[in-house]
Amino acid sequence: DYKPPNPLEKAEKTGETDLVAVFDSQNYLSMGGAHGGVIGEGPMTFDKQSGMRIRDFFVPEAETAMQSLLRDGMLEYFKERMAAVGSELEDHLHMKNGLIPLPQWAPRPGEDGLTFIYQQYEVAAYVDGMPEFTLAYEDVAPYLLPEAKKDLGL
Repeated sequence: DYKPPNPLEKAEKTGETDLVAVFDSQNYLSMGGAHGGVIGEGPMTFDKQSGMRIRDFFVPEAETAMQSLLRDGMLEYFKERMAAVGSELEDHLHMKNGLIPLPQWAPRPGEDGLTFIYQQYEVAAYVDGMPEFTLAYEDVAPYLLPEAKKDLGL
């Protein structure tokens, strides 16, 4: 009997502050095709006082309002790839109504800011990997929910 891997079995603590604990939940699944894929919950942030998982970080209009920040992050991630093939950022992205979407996984809080991680195929082809970049807290703070700011100590 086939039993798919439990993505939480591979959860690994990746950070901690006085207020939150951060774990990454990723696993690899192969179903016999050309290549396997990453599964799991991605970054999981927990409020240390309540034990509750922080799932919502951003105000509803954040995706639209953060386009210049998301574009800068994507440009940083794709910089070497674009130089190697002489392409533009839009050549690498699957955009939603002309916008770069926020990733489905919650961001990972770290010392330098929030790290955004896109899953395979979420915004780019498999060959482009899983785009990842970090945006400084002072840059994302205007787009955070009040509860997220409190949980992050901002």
